[in-house]
Amino acid sequence: MKDVQGDNGSNQSAQPHAIHDVIRRTLYHLSTQAMVINAVQEPVKMLRVEGAANQLRPDLGITIPANNMRFVTYAVDISLVCPFKGSKTGEIAVDHHSTKPELSHKKRALDKKAQKDSKYKAVCRAKDCVFVPFIINTTGQIHKQGLTLLRKMANHASEIRDIPAEVLFKYYIKVLNFSLFKQVTRLVYLKAVGTMDARTARQTSKGTFRCVNSLVHSLSEKPHVSVHSIFPDI
Repeated sequence: MKDVQGDNGSNQSAQPHAIHDVIRRTLYHLSTQAMVINAVQEPVKMLRVEGAANQLRPDLGITIPANNMRFVTYAVDISLVCPFKGSKTGEIAVDHHSTKPELSHKKRALDKKAQKDSKYKAVCRAKDCVFVPFIINTTGQIHKQGLTLLRKMANHASEIRDIPAEVLFKYYIKVLNFSLFKQVTRLVYLKAVGTMDARTARQTSKGTFRCVNSLVHSLSEKPHVSVHSIFPDI
């Protein structure tokens, strides 16, 4: 998604940041529904280092019981990554690599993970917490570390709510995907209203809403199917 431009001509990431905030709030609400021991949005003191010039603040702090009767605190930092080139210029191009897919669309997520690890891991280790880079593609795919956290939440909630962990796990994925699609649709609508005449904006936004509503409806009729089953290539 193309970034908006500020009044002074500088590029701003208002649209991606708005989506990021929605994902953060959704994950927070899911963690509270999972009955975790503690969940805090943007904990200020969690990774605070006295005397450090730059203080780190993850998006979420989530504490979940471990198998050995200990509590494990996870410092979760969320990143949205577009798997395609040209997202900031508005000219999308798909990378292809026949033998090493990790060098194409997956590379952006891997690079973001490495960047987050280098920033957070050492401090998290010193603070006795586990860092989780929650990487989610703008297409909806949640990467390994994020899925692992969702499974831990589902396993914990399953014992309390008496619901199979796999059902909860798939539910969490769907809720996150719905939140992503809904916010993208909203931003498309707002951008259309700001850049087009009223009639064209209404036509564009209605078409976008119909497309997303159709996807949400199709998923809701299949409670055990994730978005990845419908779009296996994302």
